[in-house]
Amino acid sequence: MIFISDTKEKILKEALNLFGSKGYTATSMNDIAGAIGIKKSSLYFHYRGKEEIFLKLFRRIVEEHQDELEKIMKGLKNKNTFEKLFHIFSGYLHYCENNPNIDFWNRIFYFPPEVFKEEIYSKTEFVENIMKVEIKKVFMEGMDNHEIKENDPYKLTISFYYMMLGFMLSLVDYKNKSIEKDIKNCLEVFFESIRI
Repeated sequence: MIFISDTKEKILKEALNLFGSKGYTATSMNDIAGAIGIKKSSLYFHYRGKEEIFLKLFRRIVEEHQDELEKIMKGLKNKNTFEKLFHIFSGYLHYCENNPNIDFWNRIFYFPPEVFKEEIYSKTEFVENIMKVEIKKVFMEGMDNHEIKENDPYKLTISFYYMMLGFMLSLVDYKNKSIEKDIKNCLEVFFESIRI
């Protein structure tokens, strides 16, 4: 016997895959029901509609993302500036690698359903800012400790952040191959430009 909570989770799991691959608009309640093997009418016992499923998924993913960022940032203690930056870059990319939550988020960010556009953009910006604030702290501490050249911490943060984001968006090219060597190469070039 499947308990209600199990069915609710199964609905979310299948909806995540469908929204991530087909997008919100192209995914119907029939598609979700078919993926689970239940009747469309049974979905309404668990959720009021596609909108509720979508929002439940998105808000949960945002929460999990924030938790993961917090874990990454907790690992910065007792490291020098370069080790901290490597830890953030590598930790974030490994979290994103082969992660259906990130596939879903990328798809809905670049092709947002109009009805959820404002919430998607505002929550994405909120999470991005959490990360940018932490990265900026690392650069400022690095300058205070004379480990990196004096520079505008905002410019350094934005450069680092968007390099990391660009790498993350390229992870699809790394199916079945390691990202370690390219992370190392990418950061070596960046570090050489800021090292004293």
